[in-house]
Amino acid sequence: TQAFKVPSPASLAMPTDSITWVYTPPGYDGTDATRYPVVYLIHGSPGASGDWFAAGDAPHAMDVLIEAGLVQPMIVVSVDVNGTGADTDDTECLDSTRGGSQVETYLTTVLVPWVDATFATEPDAAHRVIGGFSSGGFCTLDQGLRHPELWGTLLAVAPYATPGDGGDAMLATHEEWLTHDVTAYAPTMTIDPDQHVFIAVSAESTAPAVDAVRTVAQTLDDRGADVVLDEVTGVGHTWTMARSTLPYGLVWASGRMSGG
Repeated sequence: TQAFKVPSPASLAMPTDSITWVYTPPGYDGTDATRYPVVYLIHGSPGASGDWFAAGDAPHAMDVLIEAGLVQPMIVVSVDVNGTGADTDDTECLDSTRGGSQVETYLTTVLVPWVDATFATEPDAAHRVIGGFSSGGFCTLDQGLRHPELWGTLLAVAPYATPGDGGDAMLATHEEWLTHDVTAYAPTMTIDPDQHVFIAVSAESTAPAVDAVRTVAQTLDDRGADVVLDEVTGVGHTWTMARSTLPYGLVWASGRMSGG
């Protein structure tokens, strides 16, 4: 596991002290012909890029799964999606229209190209996974569904289906907010038959926010998308849930990449 500072244009107003964590699988060389799928993981709010590698235990999970032959070797990138300025620790991975950080543009035009240029990746959507917990789960759904050319597989753990208060802080108008409301666009969006969506929610929760995610999953399924909804019991909206769910999501994602 290594820590990197990914160069970002000043115009995107991303934090200059941002750290991106990268796990490479056992046997990774980078100089031979072997290319690897990449899993991008996004933290919740408040949170930081190290969360998935610490509380989420992603590197250890990947080591165990690879050794057991349950997943193909993959690179894992833990992303910092915090912004700069006031009220931007919950960016929802959006491009601010209030003069703040351009997080979506950073992810799509800076981070992904940097990873593909720096590591021995399979640089296509079919071998690229976006995953996240809590607000990072919203990022997963919104960024993934809106950018199927980048993301072939989505792993959303305890996600929200709308950008919430963080979206209000990032976006100047309610109309802009609605363009990122998954409940609003899921019924009419173009379904990409090559995209795969794994969503995990707390089975005990009947909160409106969780029911909205269930509705999104059902809507996408009804419209022909490849969707799995995993109802996780006994752990609630916690990193315990994220840590225990990630291995199942990774096995599922690896299988989808292999045509399973």
